[in-house]
Amino acid sequence: MMTEYKINSLPSYEVPSCFPWLWRAANGIMSIFLALATYVQINDPDPAIWMAVYGIPCFLCTSICIYPPVIKTFLWKALSVSHLTACIVGAMYLSMSVSKHMRVESMNPLTHEEGRELCGLTVVITWLAVCQLLTIKRCAEFGPFNCTYTWSIFAVIAMIPFVLWCVYLNTLDKDSLPGHCKNLILQ
Repeated sequence: MMTEYKINSLPSYEVPSCFPWLWRAANGIMSIFLALATYVQINDPDPAIWMAVYGIPCFLCTSICIYPPVIKTFLWKALSVSHLTACIVGAMYLSMSVSKHMRVESMNPLTHEEGRELCGLTVVITWLAVCQLLTIKRCAEFGPFNCTYTWSIFAVIAMIPFVLWCVYLNTLDKDSLPGHCKNLILQ
């Protein structure tokens, strides 16, 4: 007995009726940010780990930009949930390391590599959690007013990493950075 497979076997997905372009734009912004974050890991002592940490969500965001219904597929959900879980475990480990450094040395966690890594993981965790929220609760269930409010919040969340990165680069003491961080973007 032969089973027929449809070429377009993606599940049906109702594109959010209010501001679907805003959801795509927010994911486009995050794709760009995550691609930049992946690129700057070239000089890191352990680039393979951190390029994967930022590259996988970059791929997930790009796939949403190209075809939003992909968020309902099993492969997208499985990759997103497994990466989110790994990032949460990594963030828990790094938060213990950062708190130890902060007790001993300085109060600014960004002066340590672990603190910067923890901030990056926080960005990834936050955005993947937003994406997971939308797989659980469709936009139509938010209601018309709450839908506009929710999409606006998502757009603002997508801009926060760029703003924080710019503030960090402008207020940074470049002499305190490790050698592998000095020659990529700060020139």
